[in-house]
Amino acid sequence: MNNSKITVLILLILISIVSCGKKENNVTDQQKIIDLDSISIAGNIFKSDEQPKEDMGREQPEWAKNAVVYEVNVRQFSKEGSLKKVTEQLTRIKDLGVDVIWLMPIYPIGKKGRKGKLGSYYAIKDYKAINPRFGTKEDFKVLVDSAHTLGMKVMLDWVANHTSPDHVWVRKHLDFYELDSLGKKPIKPKGTDWEDVVKLNYENQAMQDSMISAMGYWLKEFDIDGYRCDVAELVPLEFWEKARTKLDSIKPVFMLAEGTKPELYSAFNMTYGTAFNDSIINIAEGKKGFKSIHSYILDKDKKYNPNDIIMYYLTNHDENSWNYTEKEKFGQNTDNFTVLTYAMGGMPLIYNGQESGLDKKLKFFEKDTINWGGYKKQNLYKRLNHLLKNHQVLWNNGGRANMEVIKANKNTFQFIISKNKEMIVFLQNYSDKPIYISKLSLNGFNTNLDLFTEQPIPDNNRGIELPPHQTIIIGQ
Repeated sequence: MNNSKITVLILLILISIVSCGKKENNVTDQQKIIDLDSISIAGNIFKSDEQPKEDMGREQPEWAKNAVVYEVNVRQFSKEGSLKKVTEQLTRIKDLGVDVIWLMPIYPIGKKGRKGKLGSYYAIKDYKAINPRFGTKEDFKVLVDSAHTLGMKVMLDWVANHTSPDHVWVRKHLDFYELDSLGKKPIKPKGTDWEDVVKLNYENQAMQDSMISAMGYWLKEFDIDGYRCDVAELVPLEFWEKARTKLDSIKPVFMLAEGTKPELYSAFNMTYGTAFNDSIINIAEGKKGFKSIHSYILDKDKKYNPNDIIMYYLTNHDENSWNYTEKEKFGQNTDNFTVLTYAMGGMPLIYNGQESGLDKKLKFFEKDTINWGGYKKQNLYKRLNHLLKNHQVLWNNGGRANMEVIKANKNTFQFIISKNKEMIVFLQNYSDKPIYISKLSLNGFNTNLDLFTEQPIPDNNRGIELPPHQTIIIGQ
């Protein structure tokens, strides 16, 4: 994105905002009107095939261009905490508009040093087995086959940095681990309180080969589609590159790194949008304003190639269990912030339970079933996923989308996303009172239809009424 060019070429808007109780129907001489022709010029100038030639980055699979990820915490997903119960919900999840199922670790959990009664999913005892509490290998095979029948991909969570202290390798291959000063006992990862795991030794090539063999096992035996890789930046990049080559020789895989470094894309398709998540948390806490989102995009475009996919989220298993619930952090504006995760041109994540307004921190080492209730956010995600599928301006398939901020303060965030010849306007109200936006100031856009709800926008002589804590999206 070339911000200086956009600033020069686009006649920016000063949308007429009228707070509740104040009537202002006319646009003043000082206010600029959106001119469809001038906006279209920007769209043409900055379309991807006219941008400066640059490294586009890793070639991505076609299906990923507008895909959505759904993370499953098997233990807490149902009362039974089983793979079978996940399989039973796959059709509902697919109906949300989901394309990828990411399963948190499903492997047996170590007993030595175990935290809590049930332990951490990330303290793995055997890379080639399934936690008996979750079910059997046949149960998992049915889950994968069912997901594929519905047109969804399946990613397993892979933990390559460490194992449980009673992993099968500890008994047979002590040299697979980093050892204490006496060379007799595996040690926990340095600088952590992870007493339930021990650190693997990546100077040992035999260990690396065994790890890659274990990863290949799930591709060959169960036909999974890829991995989400835990603390990927703590594992040497050379290993991931080697693993990726070997795995792709079995079948093309999709790889998600828990990390943010641009160099990860030499082995991975997607990384975490941690910086974006930090930005929206700071906004929600009143520490920063919405212009920081624009700054984030400018910084992202400097660091990453156009094809580099970033996963955007409001929460995930770590944020939910250790840091906050959505309601605690984002309050009445949870839906507005959720919309932002879809506007960034990456791949949105839904953590299981968000579609029901998950309102508690799920315990990490104990049983703590999700209260599904009435799926009160189900329609929100259906609408967002439908919007994503149908508007290429939001896709991640190369070429940089432009963001132009129209208005940003503590009460409202209004911006244009444009890519090639398509552009859409996001109008968000973060306040407790309605905001009115002059239709005249949105000249050139279809102010009669809300793309978000796919419902007509009521004709109001005060302009578009933007209800409290809601978003309206309009296009050309």
